[in-house]
Amino acid sequence: VDPFLIAPTLILAIAQRLVRKIDADCAQEIDEPGVKAIIDDSFKTLADEYKKDLPLDKNPKNAVPSSSNPSGLKGRMPVIEILEVDHEIQNLILGRKPEDDIWQVARKKGMISMREDAIIKSLEGIVPFTEVDSL
Repeated sequence: VDPFLIAPTLILAIAQRLVRKIDADCAQEIDEPGVKAIIDDSFKTLADEYKKDLPLDKNPKNAVPSSSNPSGLKGRMPVIEILEVDHEIQNLILGRKPEDDIWQVARKKGMISMREDAIIKSLEGIVPFTEVDSL
């Protein structure tokens, strides 16, 4: 599709995947330096003004078996990423700029990737950290 057809008609682009959820009483914190390094590396390009609202000071969780739930998992939920197409993004699309340029501009505006959404939900104890590897 030609860029001049996409840019002015696209308002928002959303991607989602379903991941498994941790059962309410089956969450266990992961306190490993390697995992913390992965999280810090994922969010290093996000501006501090957006980081302040995230639970980055918490440890991620994984699911552990319980007497009532041998897998520690129950249900699914979406992890998402949303790209808002404003005038600046439209101009990049019209200029046939590479995906990386679009990502950098969106990132400056606070865009969170699908993988980062999964990390945030793991920090909140909703999604097991093992699901992050699948994204």
